[in-house]
Amino acid sequence: MPNISDDYADRITSHSIDLLRVAAGHRDDVLKMLSELESSLVAKLSNAAGKTAFTQARLNALLKQTQETIARAYKSMADHNASSLGEIAQHEANYTVNTLNGLIGADLMAVSMSPQQFQKLADKTLVFGAPAKEWWGRQETLLAGNFASQMRMGFMNGETVDKLVQRVRGTRANGYTDGLMIASRRQAEALVRTSVISIANEARIQTYKDNRDVCKGIQWVSTLDSRTTAICRALDGLQWDLDYKPIGHDKAFPGSTAHWNCRSTQISVLKSWKELAEQSNLEGAIREKAIAAGETADQIDRRIERTRASMDGQVAANLNFNDWLKGKSTDFQDSLLGPGRATLFRAGNASMVDMTNQFNRPLTIEQMKAKASNEVVSDMSIPQSKGGINYSDARGEADVAQATKYLFDMALDKDQLLNLFGTPDNAILHLTPIKIGPKKSPQWNLYAAIAGPNITGAATISVTQKGEIAVGSLFLDNQQSQKHGGSMLALGRMISVAKNIGVKSIVTSASALEGDTGYFTWPKLGFDADIPNSVLEKGGTPPHSEKRVSELYNTPEGKKWWKENGRAEGLIDMTFDTMPGSRALQTFTAIYNRLNR
Repeated sequence: MPNISDDYADRITSHSIDLLRVAAGHRDDVLKMLSELESSLVAKLSNAAGKTAFTQARLNALLKQTQETIARAYKSMADHNASSLGEIAQHEANYTVNTLNGLIGADLMAVSMSPQQFQKLADKTLVFGAPAKEWWGRQETLLAGNFASQMRMGFMNGETVDKLVQRVRGTRANGYTDGLMIASRRQAEALVRTSVISIANEARIQTYKDNRDVCKGIQWVSTLDSRTTAICRALDGLQWDLDYKPIGHDKAFPGSTAHWNCRSTQISVLKSWKELAEQSNLEGAIREKAIAAGETADQIDRRIERTRASMDGQVAANLNFNDWLKGKSTDFQDSLLGPGRATLFRAGNASMVDMTNQFNRPLTIEQMKAKASNEVVSDMSIPQSKGGINYSDARGEADVAQATKYLFDMALDKDQLLNLFGTPDNAILHLTPIKIGPKKSPQWNLYAAIAGPNITGAATISVTQKGEIAVGSLFLDNQQSQKHGGSMLALGRMISVAKNIGVKSIVTSASALEGDTGYFTWPKLGFDADIPNSVLEKGGTPPHSEKRVSELYNTPEGKKWWKENGRAEGLIDMTFDTMPGSRALQTFTAIYNRLNR
């Protein structure tokens, strides 16, 4: 006999489809408002440009008018969204209570919040760190800024009204997907859907917490299909207590939704018949409700026995993502997970849970392989530098010792300095200590340049007062590049010393300028950064709503998206975390060891 948790999971899963339909209706309302806003912007643009020259004064007046128009439109969208979210929260709480009471056969659960409290719950529920109202404000600011930038560029280029309109609406040749409004539509769609699901899930979770006498935990339920993200695949079926402490795993509770456009939900883990009977007259409550419904004595006895048998305290045992995926073809598994992860999955060396870390971030292939074989991939066999050192003047060596003592709380020896700056064997490390501030208590920085007969370019490296190594550029040692990968060896030497002397991170500006590939190459080696706003403005929402560049590199479609859109920033500050066990160390070490087997 299926337990009550199974029945409840089935009903909530079906109900979630209705929620997505509600979200679709709200999305259509918002998209209609955005279409009206687009028409208004185009009309104001046409009026401002007129048939004569588009002057600076007209441009300024246009930007002021449109800023007010955009603000009014987004306020209307935010208000419309907020009013409906309160109603959704209340409906979800009522649905949860009625469904569980119906399955139990007694009115054990209750809704304890008023309509006003549900509206407050909806208003304060965070969608990835901010209330929905704040996200609407951010989108308003973004659109106003993009519109102003596009109009100024068009004005400077002397474009016609038609060309300016195309900047807003897009071109017919590209299906109107290349105008600035397309990004606003995508962002609005994601916000509407995510806020509806977030509020519904939050109301349901709050109902479980308000009924602790019946509920004892939360279980994650993910949608089973090819669009399910790695995060939700790993979360499927996991449990937490009502204070969000993990039960039988180490994953942090991600909140009511795990990512943008999340379709997952949460069900309650119910107490068993025995647990409930100890704290209340459960059998008497069931009999009372059944008598009121006109059931006979035999019917009531059978109902009680069925309920007793089904309330075993077990969690929902419906098919989870692991079992679902095992039944799919090899090609489907490869397409969904990627060939490397799929191979580990089929071999039984990795489940969905193994594919994310405790903070629900996807792991790299190298990290998963190491986890499966209990390897530690934080050790590298890096050949030590045989280069030389040149100091800037007679006091240079003593000043370098003072600088390293100030920066690292220790004076570094020659070998440590050579390797800290990744010096090739045939090169000279030129060190210049820089003293800042009063003589009695100076602050120090350390600058290095590296040069040699087989070096293309030179290193411009400094150590900041925060204890970070700032890499301006790296050289390529042509003689050593065949065996060690040139810059890979330099970076490996730098990382090895840095992590041993307490340097927390290595920072660099990855170039995304035309002709450069740093923005795409550095992340492969473990460097990471938040996805810049300019990139999001160009490319829209990433394939799986990723927030960090490293997350994009977990899937082929993420890498492709970054390669196509990452150039929008020009220069991107990226950081390599040198702390033991970091994702950056795992990634770089695995690549370096593979290249140097």
